[in-house]
Amino acid sequence: MLFQGIFRILDLYFEEDLISYYDKIDGHLRKSVISLLSDDILKEIEILHILADILNALTHELINFGIDPEYLSNKFQELYFESQYRENVQTSLDLFNLKIIPLLNEISLEMLIFYIGGINGSKTILELKNLKLIPLDLFLNLNKLKEDLSESEKIEHFQKYIGLIDSVC
Repeated sequence: MLFQGIFRILDLYFEEDLISYYDKIDGHLRKSVISLLSDDILKEIEILHILADILNALTHELINFGIDPEYLSNKFQELYFESQYRENVQTSLDLFNLKIIPLLNEISLEMLIFYIGGINGSKTILELKNLKLIPLDLFLNLNKLKEDLSESEKIEHFQKYIGLIDSVC
């Protein structure tokens, strides 16, 4: 929630590039869990088992991107603690599309924020670039924004804010 202001600014700044970025990430990650997705109606206990299986597969894929396993564990725990995680979820496809994809998009956007702020995001962004999962225009614009920020004291304020968010979350 604390990232919402930054999310909104980046959304306005990169609009179309972010949509393409989300689509590429979502498509790539969907391939790693496609065998777990179906339209079959599930019982509540089955939803929990499928959720665990999907998150396990995604965790391995995201770690390969260079994302910290502990960070992922904390993010994915949000799904279990969210009281409405079952709301509107009857199938594994519902679970993936309605609950997991928004969280993956949040993680993807946070990686961009960490990259801009020079905080643990470089390896991940470069890996995404190598896999052609980050549009070239977005990558170039991120670097321009990062450069613009680094030429002023704004980057220090940005890093402090991100550090504050990280310590609170």
